[in-house]
Amino acid sequence: MKNGKRYWLRYGSIRNPRLEEAVREIDRSCFLPDSLKYLGDSNQVVPTCVRHGRVVSTASQPSLVVEMLDILELSGNEIVLDVGTGTGYSTALLSRMVGSGHVVSIEADAELCEIAAEKLKGFGIENVTVLNKDGYFGHAEHAPYDAIISMVAVGDFPPFWMEQLSVGGQAVTPVMVYYDYTPVVRLLKTDEETLEGKFVIDAVFIAMTQHSTPTVRGRVHGREITFKLYTDSSGQKKVEALQS
Repeated sequence: MKNGKRYWLRYGSIRNPRLEEAVREIDRSCFLPDSLKYLGDSNQVVPTCVRHGRVVSTASQPSLVVEMLDILELSGNEIVLDVGTGTGYSTALLSRMVGSGHVVSIEADAELCEIAAEKLKGFGIENVTVLNKDGYFGHAEHAPYDAIISMVAVGDFPPFWMEQLSVGGQAVTPVMVYYDYTPVVRLLKTDEETLEGKFVIDAVFIAMTQHSTPTVRGRVHGREITFKLYTDSSGQKKVEALQS
């Protein structure tokens, strides 16, 4: 086993056996551009798409990806919404975790979406649908979802995700607090209008285009938070963040 994978798997830190098996079998370098494949086993963020001097997409730090997937506590057979396909690596791991279930993966960038879909196809993965659309709106056609995970940061929790997630389902997503501080929150949907959870990981993710206005402030690691769905005076569904 290569050094990078020893790092991710050390001390038996991965609790989900399907995820551990996927990490051992799926080579991250296969999802990186040819010029960056040598970084496949490194435990670091890899910028994979840069346009006009701006980083459009990255391959997230693999230990962080694995930690986020692990805390979803999937047992297999779930229907999962995966926002921010990126290279397709985390989607590939997720596909193994759901077993006979299904992953609906959304990528806003058309070129990246096409590349990721081809990579997943090359691994013989058949339980993933990759869509080119704005992930903020989710994908109602396959709802309700047992879980939602995002690899891009949101400013406000999308009301569409709230509506498409099953009661009792979990959501794991980075939240835009500052441009360089997008901590990961783990949430449980307790009723049709409520998500409750805690910020569990300090991290920096690329923010979702056009949906990155912060609604949460301050250093939030370890703090509890509640998101409430409501209808405003114009009849639009919105989500309010209630920090503890």
